[in-house]
Amino acid sequence: MGYCFWCGTWAQLRADHICVRCRDDWVRRRRRPATMSSVRYLITGGAGFIGSALVKRLLDDGHEVRVLDDMSRGNPQRLAGYPCQIVTGDIRNPSTVLLAMQGCERVVHLAYLQGTQTFYANPRQVLDVALRGILNVLGACERTGCADLLLVSSSEAYQVAPVVPTPEDVPLTVPDPLNVRRREDRFRTGGAGVGAGRYPGPGGDRPAS
Repeated sequence: MGYCFWCGTWAQLRADHICVRCRDDWVRRRRRPATMSSVRYLITGGAGFIGSALVKRLLDDGHEVRVLDDMSRGNPQRLAGYPCQIVTGDIRNPSTVLLAMQGCERVVHLAYLQGTQTFYANPRQVLDVALRGILNVLGACERTGCADLLLVSSSEAYQVAPVVPTPEDVPLTVPDPLNVRRREDRFRTGGAGVGAGRYPGPGGDRPAS
């Protein structure tokens, strides 16, 4: 017996940590006709400013969403009243990531520590979260068979870009060698399609907290 995150009940679990009923439902969804567009998403960092906006949009579009967030910067109140499943845990814990990804068909990875000030104050922690986090996500994708991953990056990879708006083929520059910026391009690993996107300064009419 164990707790199934999908249906929120105690039941006899399979080896993949979800109950038989939810697993059967997931298998049916994997075989659904192309006209049926509802998808189960895992959003890491989904209680953050950007993540919560994405979660709400996916739910409004009729998808099912699970959020993985350690709430160090995220705020569950951003998702109050929305029918999503929230798993509170550290992206650096591979078991937590694997459990959260069970039954999901797509993953959007936003679990980072952002901000230039944060990088200079805690560079080891920033890099630890970024590197171990994405390695755990990729490993969980391979183990669960989740074949679609969107890796969300930052436009700061370009530093002060010579062209605005900035196309993808603008050369990267690192004027400060101590301020390591990441760049992730589209690639394939373990049979999973992986895309990367960069936000050039998100904003909106919602409060940040």
